[in-house]
Amino acid sequence: MQDVSGPTGALTARRRAQRIGYLGLMILLDERHEVLMLVTNSLKNDLNARNQYTVGLALCALGNICSVEMARDLSPEVERLLASSNSFIRKKAALCCTRCVPSPARPLPATCKAQSASRLARSARR
Repeated sequence: MQDVSGPTGALTARRRAQRIGYLGLMILLDERHEVLMLVTNSLKNDLNARNQYTVGLALCALGNICSVEMARDLSPEVERLLASSNSFIRKKAALCCTRCVPSPARPLPATCKAQSASRLARSARR
């Protein structure tokens, strides 16, 4: 059975390895592991990728393993992706923001909070 994704129909070997790596990361680690500081740069690169599936994969991983430090460092990228013209990326970014705020002890990053407040205000005016 062939693994298909995207308009071309086949995944590249690099993207297969990325998917496996992010899956392992999401299963084995949580926000308390110190090794996550090393993952931040890879996530930042993938959040700025041109391929929507790479960006979506990075947003999904970030939503599952987000720590306070990662939220602080990567919130500008997530905020930028919330305003993307691509609906797939916007949905993934919104889900990532909601997952980064599971408990009252960990406040919402200021950028996500501002985006949420402005969206609520706009929807209330309609």
